[in-house]
Amino acid sequence: SMNENASNTQRIGVVGRIYHLLEKLPYAYLAMAQGVFYFSTGAWPLFSIASFQAVTGPKTDIWLVKTIGLLLVVIGIALFTAGIRWRVTLEIFLLGIGTAASLAIIEVVYVFKGRISPVYLVDFFLELILIGWWISLYVRGFANPEVCSLFDPTFVSSKPGERE
Repeated sequence: SMNENASNTQRIGVVGRIYHLLEKLPYAYLAMAQGVFYFSTGAWPLFSIASFQAVTGPKTDIWLVKTIGLLLVVIGIALFTAGIRWRVTLEIFLLGIGTAASLAIIEVVYVFKGRISPVYLVDFFLELILIGWWISLYVRGFANPEVCSLFDPTFVSSKPGERE
């Protein structure tokens, strides 16, 4: 009933409320959000390496920073495009969660080795949120194929009046 739902929401706390909100969002929004995030952070060192280093610390191989930046721009464009086309397929799932996991692992390892600034832990936590969101997509995808086209990119919703 309505009262049970209200009391359940009160009991689950802030993290539970955030998860409850995220699980209701279409996963195309996740792909779009991650796409914008990666495009922005990837483009930053390309346009202003000075401000990038001011925040993240000095770098010895600027070409490598710019290479990673360009790769993140491309990944961001691919994720965003999949989101706006409502085509969150298995490949997009793997790209989204794989990139987030790769960045998270590198960041936490090299912060604790003292090779990169602790400011990278902020991004590490953002990557963990993305990973959790993608995992919830994977779990929901099995239970409800209408949340996205994860298992069949040609899936067409049966809701009347909805365009493909």
